Amino acid sequence: GGVFDMMTATPRQQVFHEFVTTETNYVSILECISKISTEAEDPSQQGGALLDQQEMKIIFELLPPILKVHSDMLKKLVEAEATWSENKIVGSIILEFADDLLKAYPPFVNFFERTKNHIQECDRKNPRFHAFLKKCERRPECSRQTLTELMIRPVQRLPSISLLLNDLLKHTRKGNAGHLDCMELERALLKIKEVMTHLNEEKRRTEGQIHIFDIYSEIENCPASVVSSHRSFVCRADCIEVAAEDALCGKGYELTLFLFTDIIVVAKRKNTKGMSMMRSPSTASLAAGQQHLLQNKALKFVTVIHLSAVRRLVDVIDSEDCDSTVMSMASTATMAMPTTNSALVAIVCRLTEDLRERCYTLQLVVDSAEDKLTFLRTICRHVSNTLCRLDPDQLLVRLSARDMSLEASDLNVSSFSKALSSFHKTKQKVGRAFSFNKTPNKLKRAVSTVISPMGSARLTMDGRSSTPSDSMRELRIESSRTTPLSSRANSVQSCVDLMETESPRGSKTFPKKFNFIQESPKEQFGSENRDPGFRTPNLCSRPSFRDKFRARPRAGTLGAFTRKNSVN
Repeated sequence: GGVFDMMTATPRQQVFHEFVTTETNYVSILECISKISTEAEDPSQQGGALLDQQEMKIIFELLPPILKVHSDMLKKLVEAEATWSENKIVGSIILEFADDLLKAYPPFVNFFERTKNHIQECDRKNPRFHAFLKKCERRPECSRQTLTELMIRPVQRLPSISLLLNDLLKHTRKGNAGHLDCMELERALLKIKEVMTHLNEEKRRTEGQIHIFDIYSEIENCPASVVSSHRSFVCRADCIEVAAEDALCGKGYELTLFLFTDIIVVAKRKNTKGMSMMRSPSTASLAAGQQHLLQNKALKFVTVIHLSAVRRLVDVIDSEDCDSTVMSMASTATMAMPTTNSALVAIVCRLTEDLRERCYTLQLVVDSAEDKLTFLRTICRHVSNTLCRLDPDQLLVRLSARDMSLEASDLNVSSFSKALSSFHKTKQKVGRAFSFNKTPNKLKRAVSTVISPMGSARLTMDGRSSTPSDSMRELRIESSRTTPLSSRANSVQSCVDLMETESPRGSKTFPKKFNFIQESPKEQFGSENRDPGFRTPNLCSRPSFRDKFRARPRAGTLGAFTRKNSVN
């Protein structure tokens, strides 16, 4: 016992002294962080607290449990050093606090990245907090280290303790192979390694759960049920759907499979080209006005496949005993693609909706057949875990394309087939967007009311009374059948038809060359080519009403009245 002396200390005592010294420095750093936390949330300082309660909770909340367990352990270590002897049992001190270490460290280590990022964000956005941190760095206990550098010490402490215990065990065995502390140190070392293994597993599980939120934000219309506390993300794979009897979206669609511990989320890649042209004016204006609120998502949700519904996974392979003709056609069809049909896989599942087995055939976008096999085995392992089976390899079968009844046309998922499929869907969208067949009746009546003053009902060639909607049909010009000359004639005809309608003053008879209502509008197209005496009226020199009435005056009419006045 007594004061430590480097000259007289044994190798075992030197290692233990180093352990106590590093533990003392570590607890001092934790106390320094705790002091910074107390000063940052002090509301009595000028300007109030530097951080609000939410920010304080994110940055400093997980640190006090670690400080407490190490402060208590340091007291035991200091007492052991003060009463040091070569028979001192050090391993029992570590074992005493092993359970507390296991409880205190996982929350802090798992969310350390979030804590670090939040410190940097507050340092950038809060000038008062930035000045406060700069002042803290100049303190002797901080040793010119930033808050982020101080906060990383708990992550590094457990590996450091493991190394010190290893050295202590080695020197204990050298001094006395039968020392009682050897067994305790071995147990303590195993416990520290168990804590670190648990930390790594917890961190991996936490990162997988956090990644679920990223996936949820990446997929449009993703159901909220995907986010669950018992679920974690495993891996993802890009693929192209191959034509088959059962389809998720259709042949040639680019899909992304997100594998979780109990489900597979299927999403398709959205085609952003030409999206603005397909929007209606109201939708486009809404998107423009809320552009800062709407997030552009590259994927769209398709479906969820529960691993409990998966029955088999098929590795579609090349087989030499397949039909050579079919295989040659398939190889020719897929020559332009980066992968061959060896990247084909199939997922056979039985859905609970109709209790019918479905087979979804996909072509994975992988670099090699080993990557495909690794992905399939990963799915098999998680399916077995979900179904509580001990034979994951039994779920994977290998079949050829011929056994899967896949033809060469099914394997061809070239860019042309994808473009053709996209064209058909675009055509349907355009038809729905610009269809006038379902115009509301109120709108038709409103248009008829506007046109009615220019033309009321009159008899057509078949004796049927025409309506204002018929006038609208007569005014319609078919661009595919209209020539520059006929278009000019049709426009004049439409104008004259409006002038020749019946009015309360009586009907008028016009010269023959201006009488365009003698035949239906369909027969009028191209009539200037059949009638040699036809002359296309000139819009600029069209006769006025007075000139036409002068041609055939009638007694008691407006024309005769005008002519008499002009003579006088």
